[in-house]
Amino acid sequence: MEYKIKKQDHLKVCILIVSFLTVMILLHLKIENFIFCFEGALIAMFFMCILLFSDDYLNPFIFFFIYSFLGYLDILFVVLKVRIVDSVYPISIYNKSLFIIILWFVFFTIGYYFFKKKRKRINAQKDKSENSIVKKNIDLNIEPNIALFLITFIVAFVIFKIYKSTSSIGGIINAFFNPNFKLFLEQNYLSMFMALCGIIPVLFLDKKKKVTSIISLVLVFILMSLTKRRALTLVYTLVPILTYYNYKIRKIRLKDLAILFIPLMIFVLIIGNIRGVNSGTSETVNNYFVENLSELTRQVEYGKNIPDLLYSMDTGAVEKQHFKYIFNGIITYVPRAIWKDKPMVESATIVTALVYHNSRHVAGHPVGPYGWAYLLFGYSGVIILGFFTGLIVSRFYKLILKKNNLFYYLIYSYSIVKMLEIVTPEAQFKVSFFILCLFGLAFASKILKKKKYNKGNSNEK
Repeated sequence: MEYKIKKQDHLKVCILIVSFLTVMILLHLKIENFIFCFEGALIAMFFMCILLFSDDYLNPFIFFFIYSFLGYLDILFVVLKVRIVDSVYPISIYNKSLFIIILWFVFFTIGYYFFKKKRKRINAQKDKSENSIVKKNIDLNIEPNIALFLITFIVAFVIFKIYKSTSSIGGIINAFFNPNFKLFLEQNYLSMFMALCGIIPVLFLDKKKKVTSIISLVLVFILMSLTKRRALTLVYTLVPILTYYNYKIRKIRLKDLAILFIPLMIFVLIIGNIRGVNSGTSETVNNYFVENLSELTRQVEYGKNIPDLLYSMDTGAVEKQHFKYIFNGIITYVPRAIWKDKPMVESATIVTALVYHNSRHVAGHPVGPYGWAYLLFGYSGVIILGFFTGLIVSRFYKLILKKNNLFYYLIYSYSIVKMLEIVTPEAQFKVSFFILCLFGLAFASKILKKKKYNKGNSNEK
């Protein structure tokens, strides 16, 4: 169990209660709506519970916290008028936004721990029947030479694309600081192949080459930063090596994450400024910390997107989509060059088309897995899909810990963020894409090892 209340944790429970009351009082001083204040404090307590009771700071709930916290803050900032948006609704719409998030959190958690309780009974029955069965354990791993060959090819192609794309506007430096320039626009496949570069520092660390690992980590970080895609850079550069370090070398502590938080947030803000992203902070806000925090929450825009979606559905402008888009992740593999009328395959783009009536080529409006579930099936979708997402994530995480090797920790680090929103088409595609790529590298490595072994035997003869 990643986190649980123990006898010595009574102080933490008291901190939770005090935190709940403090947030509720602070919100009530600004907003005279009990329901919103109660819901806001309840979500804050849920996040505090994750931080206080986690024994493993790379478990799925920590990623769940990172994934959801900025969106929650963005809703608060919009209601508190810290961040100004072009559409403001009655407080009931924002109450509903928080309620949907709470429903997802609750049923995700129930699904996550439901499997664990059932598993104890299943294991008890299996232990008796499997005593006489010898299981064949297939040892999968990735040879550094195989990975380096692939990564070298990817990097060479990426550098060529960067040179070709930036030469028309004065080179890489001008392109990087030009807010209107987007590298790899509508080329998601290329950016996903780039993400595989993040395995190289991990493979070097596994071979005890610490200096080489650090150098390669810096180079990969710089290369991915050129795309100006913050999520791509942070998730696929840092999460793989942090995951390996946490499970194979030393457990990462909360203070370690706190130390990392400041430089990472500076990086996000710098890239945001370079891209010309406007935080929309109210002119009445004079607090530098709040201004920058508002700019961070602006990256997800849940304070605008989710209320816009709910209002559109409440007024009948947008209907429940049911199963129309839920499995579109499968058709993502079909190139649009072959299927020109291929349906939209990203939840943010679909929401943009339905709510904002914009073309599929403009920037999407993400609503999180909870907003997406509500768009599909309403409240029942939030409950059922939240429960099954928790169930899937729990099973996935337990499998990774059971295998306890480099290969499966790479699978975890490349899949866990999108696994948290597996109900969306783009998450289904990205999870399956990275798993297929990593298994492909593992089987190529297995063939290489087999050839080396056979060659060694033939030489001996």
